[in-house]
Amino acid sequence: HQQWIEFVQRQLLLRAGLISLQNPNLWPKHAMLGTADRRLRFAVTRPPASPDGPTISIRILPRHWRKIDDLVREPEPILPRAAADLLIEALRRGVTILIAGATGSGKTTMTGALLQAIGDEKRVVIIEESRELPQPADSMTMEVLNSGLTYTECVRFALRQKPDLIVCGEVRGAEALAMLQAAASGHPGIGTIH
Repeated sequence: HQQWIEFVQRQLLLRAGLISLQNPNLWPKHAMLGTADRRLRFAVTRPPASPDGPTISIRILPRHWRKIDDLVREPEPILPRAAADLLIEALRRGVTILIAGATGSGKTTMTGALLQAIGDEKRVVIIEESRELPQPADSMTMEVLNSGLTYTECVRFALRQKPDLIVCGEVRGAEALAMLQAAASGHPGIGTIH
């Protein structure tokens, strides 16, 4: 199965633009993250990063992102209507929101729903390791992995883009302070944290 895993890894990396067709075995790192075809979020490794052999983890992104109303109307509602309205009004008024939870708990789904609810009203700058979230009409996306910048540098760069809202796909380190500084200077945001 190792040859199959290596073939799939190459396909994902090629489709994400992280390696070239001329040198498909030349990886910049032994562990890489990316998004292929705007639908497949992946993490791949090979030795020495994973000494027992190559690995693949794939997350299939939704074709149609759920909206806030979907989260309120689910057969078992995920979010009460009053909470949804409160979150949207908070974003309208310039509040920074951090969405916390374990892996697979719906942080990205909630962020995507909030983006869709407020995206037509605000200029949004989205910062992610690799593209995943839906992109509202008046917005721009920055990919940390492909930009060569850190999350913190991307947040600082976003401040120059006249954003009404900065969305940070994963707040894990120094970008937390950068987001707080941005919020203190009148640039609220949405971030997901573990």
